[in-house]
This record gives sequence, structure tokens and C-alpha cells, in this order.
Amino acid sequence: MFDPFPVGNTMIPSGKHWMINFRVGNLARMIGQLKAAGVAVSELETYPHGKFATLTDPEGNGIQLWEPALT
Repeated sequence: MFDPFPVGNTMIPSGKHWMINFRVGNLARMIGQLKAAGVAVSELETYPHGKFATLTDPEGNGIQLWEPALT
């Protein structure tokens, strides 16, 4: 599942027109897989509504990975 960010969102990298948020089931494992493949990805950040990490695609567009908090 994916959820596009609205236009004007401050999370969108400067000079870009979009950023996308992907919901993942196990963010820690996904970060490990990305780093093992040589992808630069932020460290896992935890908030009340879930865990997040960010990276960019080869064109510099932002990608946010989100593991929702269990309710």
C-alpha cells in the first residue's frame, strides 16, 4: 500500500514535487535490507503513531517508510 503526500508538504525535498510514503510490516528488517544493498536510509525513528525512516530515490525524490503503531 502507498499513500502520496499532499502538494506543499514540508517533508518533500526542496525542488521536488512529490514524496511518497510506503507502509511496511517490519521497518527494522526493511532498513537492514536497504543498508545491506548500499542504500542510504535514515535510522529508525519511533513516534506514538508508528516508526519511520526516510530515503531518496535515484532522482532525489523523497521516500518515507512507515510501520504503523499497534493499536
